[in-house]
Amino acid sequence: AAAAAAAAAAAAAAAGVAVQESGVAVTFNNTERVLEALSHGVALVDRSHWGRLRVAGGDRLALLHNQSTADFMQLTAGQGCDTVCGFSMLSPAYIKRPAILQVPFCLNLSTLRAAPVLRAAGVRFGFLMQQLYRAVLLLQVLVNAQARCLDLATALVLESSVLLLASPAMKQPLLQRLDKFIFPADDVTVTDVSERCGMLTILGPQADDVMKELAGDAFKLQGESYGRHQLLRFGPGAPVIVAVGTGLAMPGYTLIVDQSGAADVYAALVNKGCVPMGEADWERARITQGRPAAGAELTSDYNPYEAGLCHAVSLNKGCYIGQETLAKLSNTNGVKQQLWGLQLSCRAAPGAVIRAAPAAGAADSSSSSSS
Repeated sequence: AAAAAAAAAAAAAAAGVAVQESGVAVTFNNTERVLEALSHGVALVDRSHWGRLRVAGGDRLALLHNQSTADFMQLTAGQGCDTVCGFSMLSPAYIKRPAILQVPFCLNLSTLRAAPVLRAAGVRFGFLMQQLYRAVLLLQVLVNAQARCLDLATALVLESSVLLLASPAMKQPLLQRLDKFIFPADDVTVTDVSERCGMLTILGPQADDVMKELAGDAFKLQGESYGRHQLLRFGPGAPVIVAVGTGLAMPGYTLIVDQSGAADVYAALVNKGCVPMGEADWERARITQGRPAAGAELTSDYNPYEAGLCHAVSLNKGCYIGQETLAKLSNTNGVKQQLWGLQLSCRAAPGAVIRAAPAAGAADSSSSSSS
């Protein structure tokens, strides 16, 4: 495997492709072609280093509904959406502290004395305690959560599961965060399937033409809403999930393909005229399009409104972690800062202070930039 990786890296270097140790192509040294493709053709980026989590079980929609900002209970198989995941929650240390027992109705002596009676009546005492614990936890979270962001994920609702597409390096934090709120009685599992499948995205105004050439009349997604998806076959291999959306404010599609056939699908897209796009050009497009990134503009310092993610927030679906804070911000016009893009005369490092030129009679103003 090491020899194969070294050979692949050598071949990429010979072709002028800069590749990270992780295997991610940084650049194909074709930025001008990529910019032209994004404006008038089709660009192709390999996003297989992004995370893919499979959420399965009868309670899968309820879990995601309660732990993120989107209204999952309104979605059916074949639909999808963006959602903001991982609000700041109570620390595990706080959850385990006896102070949580101060809530009046929970785990008091009279409840404990009633345990034999409850058992005799056929009530599972452990299940009752779990429900009381869940209620206490929910109340505590709603009071204390500040609606801060961990990641912007895309959810694809399949027939028997939900596929959650997470930002690079965020799959493990998201898995741990979701797993923390799965209780023994819940019918739901969260599995990392990132190694089992590849993830390719085509971007540009000619993306529909490429999909029609590959799939023919079976392609039914032209003009459909963001997140809509279907299974398509491009050859003898496993079917491919094709979803409307690129992760950016650009037309195109994201393809989830079995790992064994990812290279073949990538080659087929290149043969149809898609221009390979490296991570550096993706990052440039991300910043130009204003998509916040986990660890940069999406951190515990900012809420979804400040990060420009209003489209991923539902205020009408009932209580969920961070809902109270978001509703208050919306109702009181309480958003004090927002993500903006600035076109500068020179490159600025993330975190650098940017100062505006002073106007006559006005004081200097300054702000910090995450990207």
